[in-house]
Amino acid sequence: MSDCVGSWRRTLLVNPDGSRDTTTDVRWLQGITAFVDSRGFGGWLNQRADVFEWSHFVNVQASEAHPDAAVMRWDDNTLIETGVYTDYIEHWDRDLSAAASPCWALTLCSAEGNDALLLRVGNLFGWVRRDTRAEVSIGGIDGAEWVITDSAPSRPIGRSLRPTLHAEYLDVNDVDDDGTPTVRRWRIKDSEGSVKL
Repeated sequence: MSDCVGSWRRTLLVNPDGSRDTTTDVRWLQGITAFVDSRGFGGWLNQRADVFEWSHFVNVQASEAHPDAAVMRWDDNTLIETGVYTDYIEHWDRDLSAAASPCWALTLCSAEGNDALLLRVGNLFGWVRRDTRAEVSIGGIDGAEWVITDSAPSRPIGRSLRPTLHAEYLDVNDVDDDGTPTVRRWRIKDSEGSVKL
């Protein structure tokens, strides 16, 4: 699994009916176990032998009938994913311009009982929240600015999270349902890696 850490772009999808897609821009940000996928889901990656399973913490798409599991293998520098429960193939190329460290993730919860996940891999981040406004976002880091560049839904694109880390909490910029800017506080439930903003 450690070979998967980094930023990936899909270069090929072969669907069960044999149709091929080489044009849809799909990004996959993989941390130690936490991941975010620009198609609108995020969670944790687990491995059993050569089978990898993406456990979805948040999925803004329709629920699938089978687990998201695949066999992975290398073909030169391309990571090839072959579905276990669904007959598909995906080819992934690592973004060699993106650093793989620092690499960490925080699992969070709000006072209202909602959940979130913040993942950092180099100068990229993934932000996943599960509440009345499920969101799965990927963005870039430039100093204190953590600007969302890809998101499902698209509403948060361009917003900066500007996370602030406290001993047991993380504050992030957010907007209320009516669009009013606010700072939202999340309690840290768990972490992986050495967390440093």
